[in-house]
Amino acid sequence: MMKSQKLAKPIEYEMHDINGERYVKMADVHKLIDMIDDLNLAIDMALDHIEQYSDVEDGDYGVPFPNKDMRMISEIEEMLGRKETW
Repeated sequence: MMKSQKLAKPIEYEMHDINGERYVKMADVHKLIDMIDDLNLAIDMALDHIEQYSDVEDGDYGVPFPNKDMRMISEIEEMLGRKETW
C-alpha cells in the first residue's frame, strides 16, 4: 500500500470581533483558499483513479445499470455541483 501524500497542512486561524461582527484575517482567508485548491486537486485525482473502474453491470432483465464506481463518481460530482451527464 502506498503512503498517501498530504497535500495541505491543517491551518490555524483567529476569529476577531469588530463591532459585534466576527471576522477572519485576510492572511487566514488566503490559507483557506489554498487549502480548498489542494482539496479540489485531491478530489480530481481520486475521480481520475476511480474512473478507470467505472462501468455498467447487467441489471434486471439484462438492462444495464451503473456499477458502484460509476455511482460514486456521479454522487461526488453532484455534491460538488459539477455533475457530468453520462
